[in-house]
Amino acid sequence: WHGIFTAVGILIGVNLSLRMARVIHYNEDDAYTLALVGVPSGVFGARLLFVAERWDFYGENPGRILAITEGGISIWGAILGGVLGGFLFALWRRYPITGALDIAAFGIIAGQATGRIGDVINGEHLAIATDVPWGVIYTNPASPAFAHSITVGAHHPATAYELIGDLVILGVLFYVLNGVFRRRPGLTF
Repeated sequence: WHGIFTAVGILIGVNLSLRMARVIHYNEDDAYTLALVGVPSGVFGARLLFVAERWDFYGENPGRILAITEGGISIWGAILGGVLGGFLFALWRRYPITGALDIAAFGIIAGQATGRIGDVINGEHLAIATDVPWGVIYTNPASPAFAHSITVGAHHPATAYELIGDLVILGVLFYVLNGVFRRRPGLTF
């Protein structure tokens, strides 16, 4: 589910960014080009940061660095890699950077929220034990949270909280772009 919702999140994020390009009158061809640069840059950054964070393993197993199909990406690496790749390309091609950053903000947070749906389904990114009514227990032995659920019991659905937070941030982005930052390109990002 993680991979499926990551792919769906990329599609939703790119689609929303392209729609926002029309809203702020950003050149549509430039927006498409930046998406074609930003997405692979994000995938590269996601793997690069994951490998860097686990260098003790990958330093001893360099042949496994490119084994991305075995898992191992970082959301922060994806965000940093995608933004950096798009930013550098926009600089090189002399695209308006502040507008590009503003439209990217919408795609990044929408994509992140969508990707978290897969994390909720899988039971990834565990939280502390709780007795609140919405605490979760994973019963599927294939779930990363299965052993945690047996040991700890119900725990907070941390990725669901992040998903809700991402959607709140998305709402704030719409509000500030159409309100206080309407004439201040780059501040929405």
